[in-house]
Amino acid sequence: MAKTDDLQAWRSFIVFARSGTLTAAAKALETEPSSISRAISGLERTLGVELIRHGVRPLVLTDAGRMAHKRMETILRAHDSLMDALKDDNSTLERSEERRVGKECCV
Repeated sequence: MAKTDDLQAWRSFIVFARSGTLTAAAKALETEPSSISRAISGLERTLGVELIRHGVRPLVLTDAGRMAHKRMETILRAHDSLMDALKDDNSTLERSEERRVGKECCV
């Protein structure tokens, strides 16, 4: 069961919402459509609300799904930006530390 803080499940939902099909979302995430479906179903069970309208083709987002898509896409972008910034900061810190240690050993 997906927990509401499962970023990978939310990422699956967002990619589905953008692409419009489980198959396209699965292709984009290099997984199987059943994995995307399970991730979304897990979110729906945990939240107690449908994010997509089941039983209709093509699958469409519910009102709750549209709201979740809009808000979670922003959250995931912010998360990705933070991760990139931390990685960049860490690389900068590591290079700075290497220079500092290099100077200490040779002074």
